[in-house]
Amino acid sequence: MTQPERLDSFELPAPPCAMVVALGVALGFTGLVTHFAVSVVGVVLALAGAVGWWRNVLPAERVEHVPISPAASIRRRDRKAP
Repeated sequence: MTQPERLDSFELPAPPCAMVVALGVALGFTGLVTHFAVSVVGVVLALAGAVGWWRNVLPAERVEHVPISPAASIRRRDRKAP
């Protein structure tokens, strides 16, 4: 059974492992046109990020609940559309 959606917060992935993987892949390809050491750093970052990502997804996904400020939603409602 799924849990009801919380309206006072939204979910984000726990650590930014996907961004580390993306940076590693970008550095890996950048190293092809610059220097071999850049590619090595990129591959290491991509592998470390991928391992971290898998550890956060399996066996159960870890997420952080970020609270939504009620004042921000009130201010948005007060603004009138042009």
